[in-house]
Amino acid sequence: MSSDPLSLKVLATRTQAVLRYFELVKFSDNPSRPEIQVFLAIGKHALYLVRRNLGGLYPSDDNGAIYFAHIEHISEDSRNSTDLCVYLTEGGSSTWGTKQLYISCEHRHILALHIQVSWSTDYTFRYGLPKHLHLSKHPLRRSFKRPQLRLKPFVGCRYANVQGYRFFMPSSFTDEENTGMFEDHHRQVELHVDVHESVPLGNLEAADQDHIRWIALEYKQSVTSKMNRVSMSRNALYHKRMNLTNDLCAWTGWEVCIKSDSEVMSSILLRRQYVPPLCDTAQDIVIQVKCPRYVLDEGKVTEDELMRNASLIADSFSASTAIFTQPQLVYQDFIQARLDALLYSEDALSWLASSLSLKPAIEAEARVFTKSCLKVMAEESQLPSPELVNALGKEVDSKTNPLQVLQAVLERLPHLNPKEEPLPHDPVANSWLARVARYFAYCLDGVFLPSQFTLYDMCMSKLSNKPNKVKIQEALLFMLHIRPKDLTKPWKPLEIRQLLLTPGFFQDYQFSDLVMQATLELGWLAKQFAEPMGEERLSLEFTVFLAKLLVSDMSSVNLKTAICRSITSSCSGPMHLSILVPAIMSILNQRNIHLKTYGTVTLVNMTAAHESVKDLILTMNAHHSLVQHLQFRDDDLVYYTLTLLANMSKTTTHRLILSQSGVVEHLTKLLTALPPTPQKHRLIAELAGTLGQFANDEDIWTKMTSDRHTFERIQELLLAAPPGTRMRSRIMFVLRQYCNRPNNISAKLREDVGQAIPVLVLDLHNLVESKKLSHGNSEALDCAVNAVLLLSTLSLSSQLCKEMRKANFQPVLAKLRISPLYKLDATREKLGKLWTQLLEEPKKDAEPGAT
Repeated sequence: MSSDPLSLKVLATRTQAVLRYFELVKFSDNPSRPEIQVFLAIGKHALYLVRRNLGGLYPSDDNGAIYFAHIEHISEDSRNSTDLCVYLTEGGSSTWGTKQLYISCEHRHILALHIQVSWSTDYTFRYGLPKHLHLSKHPLRRSFKRPQLRLKPFVGCRYANVQGYRFFMPSSFTDEENTGMFEDHHRQVELHVDVHESVPLGNLEAADQDHIRWIALEYKQSVTSKMNRVSMSRNALYHKRMNLTNDLCAWTGWEVCIKSDSEVMSSILLRRQYVPPLCDTAQDIVIQVKCPRYVLDEGKVTEDELMRNASLIADSFSASTAIFTQPQLVYQDFIQARLDALLYSEDALSWLASSLSLKPAIEAEARVFTKSCLKVMAEESQLPSPELVNALGKEVDSKTNPLQVLQAVLERLPHLNPKEEPLPHDPVANSWLARVARYFAYCLDGVFLPSQFTLYDMCMSKLSNKPNKVKIQEALLFMLHIRPKDLTKPWKPLEIRQLLLTPGFFQDYQFSDLVMQATLELGWLAKQFAEPMGEERLSLEFTVFLAKLLVSDMSSVNLKTAICRSITSSCSGPMHLSILVPAIMSILNQRNIHLKTYGTVTLVNMTAAHESVKDLILTMNAHHSLVQHLQFRDDDLVYYTLTLLANMSKTTTHRLILSQSGVVEHLTKLLTALPPTPQKHRLIAELAGTLGQFANDEDIWTKMTSDRHTFERIQELLLAAPPGTRMRSRIMFVLRQYCNRPNNISAKLREDVGQAIPVLVLDLHNLVESKKLSHGNSEALDCAVNAVLLLSTLSLSSQLCKEMRKANFQPVLAKLRISPLYKLDATREKLGKLWTQLLEEPKKDAEPGAT
């Protein structure tokens, strides 16, 4: 079963017709005769039977087509999942000598659906009227000779079918046939199974969706966009535990467990990769089990039960056409042809080698290339062992220059005669060399000699002999393969600094993304540019290069995150900020949430080390992007966005600009929406600290205090926060910011916060008794400092001083005065004032405006 364009193009050379779909089938025009294996290809107006060896049509080139006009109806065998019968009209019967044609294949139902659609299209084309091809189901053969053994489901479970897949499901769920929607009415639990269309692996890589994690990030954002008070108890890779049909494919998964104020949901995202028969596609499946929140609160169901149901379905998920007693059908000759043309990615190459023992024919040249590199480095003792030169085998040839192997590589091109040199402007040859460069890098970097010889050894080699140095340099440049996108132009082994002088370099050139990332992380790329000046970590040339890579469409998500890591590690020295900041800001607007997070982390480090970065960000109106980040339901992205806002809100001017863009409103909205679950403690702590910093400005403070709901929410979070933690420390900080003004509003707020005095005193007592302050616990010390500062602010009210005496604060305060807190400038004076105030006799309450 495949609709691969390249394979269809090959088959079309025999059918002389445009094709849409093909499958390897067993064909017979009489049940009593032996079946013959052919490719059944579906065209616009007919079915074509192509011989297995692609030698022509069956039974002959003149009679190898079954025209849709000659098909009356089709029928599936009700006793198995492989047999199909095509019933012919009188015109078809006279051509084939029989009224019934028998077909047996692995994906029978999908094939039947394709025939139905193509038949209806052809009928409409011929008559201008719509008509549906009848598809029936009944026993086709007298003798049933294809036993199909399947595992029985677990006790209390049954099989369910959705879009070509089967899985175990609790029997309590009812469903509508093949809709993917199920419901347990008694427990009010819903189950949704969504099977997406297969996608070519190359398309996933081009769209930066080659990992299930990127799909999970977008899925989380989509399902939680309209939820309130969202928390996630699980958000990690999922390992599928069963293979009920001996499936060849690679399965990866991601588990997400979400709880909001309205519903609870457990979801598992699965990706079935390298789907037979060509092993060049992937298919995504979403399994979602959910119930209303009140059902969970009433105890009708638990989160663990939802997770177990989702896991049961994911673990038992398998193709309904696959049978564990029969091997899956794989078109190895087609796969080998694609392998020899190097049309698979590096991950696919590894999987095909391990699962099907298939490798490209050009592996022989890759071994020669690798051995030639080893030989050059061995001449200057740059290998850990001299014997490593022959580790690939003494029979493997070597060249004095690794690039001499390219002559043998080009000889593999089918359109060239032996020993014929390709023209420099041959697009086929140039495209072939680009794929070969990527494959050579894949083989050299840990496939042939893992942990013994990789790109690291080549990049870190220190060669003194200039000819040898040039050979290794050219070998690395070949694997990096920076070349024009116009394939009529040849690749040249030019230095990267020379290429940078080319007009339109980043718009008109392409490169090997994986090798670019590897050479960047190994430091080889930086060495190709001018040395940094003074205390710089990144030279001007290299900075320009990295900035251009960040905005280039050719750069993958992984390469851009590697660039962000490189910039982050260089923040300690002077930087060319006017070049880097706009490039980093550009990735904040990209679709991938993981990349947004890396860009934000980079800006966090840059703003911490360089004050001028804050002005650059604000002049570019980038704070609007940060406001959008706060609306995402990704904890990491929101956390680092809050950290960046905290860095940028340390001056009045910056706070004013940020406030005008609506940052404060979004912060308060986020604070009221976050549940105080353990997974959210880090986020709430950073959010409270950022809000407290904004409250330094009078106008912003006035706006914040007018929102009574937010203030009450902060009071709730104070009691919900674990004692002695950063979360409680930051919440005490923001409460102090609410209460520290000499006006009636703050006085009223102090009275409200005063209800938590017993909690604050108990916290300080426990911190002193546990001796965490003496042991230098930074989190405990920070919590104690903010507790003392908040109590000092509350002591402006004599009534609250009485509450402190009632809470027996004096003994705790006496111990604090001999603790490390008394050595800190921030708390020494406050502790002294508190001591004086608590020892005095209660006085008449001061006026609300007194300080």
